[in-house]
Amino acid sequence: MNLRTGPLVTALAALLLLVPAARADHDVVIYSADGASVTHDCAARPRVKIKASRGTYTFRGACAGVSVASNGVTVTAVSIANLAVAGAGNRVTAEELGNVAVQGSGNRVTYRRARGGSPPAVVTAGDDNQVSKAP
Repeated sequence: MNLRTGPLVTALAALLLLVPAARADHDVVIYSADGASVTHDCAARPRVKIKASRGTYTFRGACAGVSVASNGVTVTAVSIANLAVAGAGNRVTAEELGNVAVQGSGNRVTYRRARGGSPPAVVTAGDDNQVSKAP
């Protein structure tokens, strides 16, 4: 189900709900170096926040939550249960995808199959954001 919502408050609430809060900061891996090239194993650390611009991130294993708050980031993942994207010009490609919240502009999320078999729950706010299933 795709919902197009205008109010920024709705999108921000969805972002907070989709990426579960960790019990402590050590439960979340935070990447903040601009232009980084990172390979991360979600089997070992399943919650990730990207707070950097222009980087390339590869996630192996099943990620519980991925939050992208940046511009110009490229993410490739095997599986993401909850994805939140904010900023501009970010690209996320996942083999398997669950819930998605996107705000900002020009962000693209592509997935091959939905986690659990049902289409992902999608909330978008902003301009020219797309969430689509790969052919």
